[in-house]
Amino acid sequence: MLPLSADSGPPADAVGTPRLDPARPILGRIGDVCREATEGRSGIDDGLARPIGTGMSQNTLIHGLVRPAVRAVAAHTGLTPNHLTTLRLATGLAAAMIFAQGTYGWVSIIGGLIFLLSMLLDRADGELARQTNQMSVAGHRYDLVSDCIVGISTFIGIGIGVGHTLGLNALWVGALAGLGIGVLFLEFNLMNLASVRGYDLFGGRIGVDPDDAMILVPALVWCGLATPMLIAAAIVAPLAALGVGAIGLLRPSVAPGQNGAGRPTADP
Repeated sequence: MLPLSADSGPPADAVGTPRLDPARPILGRIGDVCREATEGRSGIDDGLARPIGTGMSQNTLIHGLVRPAVRAVAAHTGLTPNHLTTLRLATGLAAAMIFAQGTYGWVSIIGGLIFLLSMLLDRADGELARQTNQMSVAGHRYDLVSDCIVGISTFIGIGIGVGHTLGLNALWVGALAGLGIGVLFLEFNLMNLASVRGYDLFGGRIGVDPDDAMILVPALVWCGLATPMLIAAAIVAPLAALGVGAIGLLRPSVAPGQNGAGRPTADP
C-alpha cells in the first residue's frame, strides 16, 4: 500500500509498531492509524479464508492428481470454486443414496466410483480457488458444510444398505457413525477444539491428510467389508469426538483465530 506522504515514515519500535512523528501533519497521523486498522482487518479476513487452527496440507497426492484438470478448468471455463463444491456435494449425496441400495455387486461399484469422484472434487474446489485467487470466507464455510453433510450421509447410506441383509440395527449403527463424524467436524472446524495436520510419506514424495483416509470407504465396500467398517466407525468416531471434546474443555481458553500473544493465527 502506498504511504500517504512522500517520506518513508518513522522507524518501527521494538515490537514492530510504527512511531508517530510529531513533525508530520495531523492528517498524516490519522492516515497512518486508518491504514494500520485496514491492514490488520485484512490480515484477519485472510486468516478466516483458510481452515483456522489446522495444518491441513494443500499439496497431497490427491491435490496433485486434480491439479492439471483444475488448470484446464481455470483456463477454459467459467466455473467457480463454489460450482465445484456444489458438484462435490451432489456427487457425495448421490454416492450415499446408491450405497443405501446395497453394498454389493454393481451397486457398490457405481456408488464407490461416484464417491471417489466426490473426493476429487473436494480437493479441486480449493485448488481452483487458490489458482484463480477466489478464496473467501463464505466459500470456505460452504466447503466445510458440504464435507460434513457428505461424511454423515455416506455412513447413514451404508448403514441402510447393510440393513437390507442385517436388519434395522445396521441403520442405527450407521447413524451413530455419521453422528460421530458430524460432531468431529463441528469440533475441528467451528469450535476449534483441536487441529489436524497432514503428513509427508516416503521422504516427502507423497503428502496425505487425515481425511484422505475416506478413500478406504469404497475400497472396503468393494472388498465386502462394509459391515466391519461400519461397526468400527460407529465405535471410533463417537469416542474420538468425546476425546476431542474433553481435551477442548480442559485446555486454556484462547479466542478463535488468535494465538497466545493475541494476534491472528495463520497457516505456515
